[in-house]
Amino acid sequence: LVLSIQVVQSGAGLTSVLHSPGHPPSGLAPAWWFSWWMSRFSGAAHLLGCACREMLEEAGAPLQDICLASVVNSIRLEEQYHYVTIIMRGRLDRTRSGEPQNLEPEKNEGWTWTRWDEFPPEEQLFLPLAGLRQQGYHPFRDTQTQH
Repeated sequence: LVLSIQVVQSGAGLTSVLHSPGHPPSGLAPAWWFSWWMSRFSGAAHLLGCACREMLEEAGAPLQDICLASVVNSIRLEEQYHYVTIIMRGRLDRTRSGEPQNLEPEKNEGWTWTRWDEFPPEEQLFLPLAGLRQQGYHPFRDTQTQH
């Protein structure tokens, strides 16, 4: 009996789904707009602290009202890819900051506020974000009345 074990690159990521009550100024429902940030997660870090730190380092954006939103297990065996992504939800603290900025352009192409219901096709999305959408997750379903 010969067993074949395929080595899969695995890792853990921490993502923040950021929303802002002051965005957009056009009068559309602000809770429908969000931005997505992804960081590699390692070590024994506290999730809330890690989400806050990463948003400050990568975007200069302080967060408030942070909570665990979801966990996505992304697997693509044909690419030897396995990633567990912890997704935190937080609101941009407008009392301490303006618009987020891309402070790590060597790591991030950029960012934009996006309507949750206006995504590109799933095959064009970052795999953990596609998995989150497959779960039926909506980051603002339970926050419409909170903010």
